[in-house]
Amino acid sequence: MDCKNIPGCGFYNDKFEVIPSNAEELKRDFCEGEFANCARFIVGKTCGKENVPKTLFPDMLEKANLIIQDYSGKK
Repeated sequence: MDCKNIPGCGFYNDKFEVIPSNAEELKRDFCEGEFANCARFIVGKTCGKENVPKTLFPDMLEKANLIIQDYSGKK
């Protein structure tokens, strides 16, 4: 099942200045697969899409957790 955020996702739609060499693999694994495990999806769901950094790739779960902790501390 595909992620519902694909149409507006900067990563999926190649809107990032830096594209990782494994971008197509990440898209297949996360965007078109296990999107609930995507760092971008998790941050967007928890903190709001406006708080998803443009530099966050789907496999950056540690960074996602830090973003969520920081966001939760500001509430």
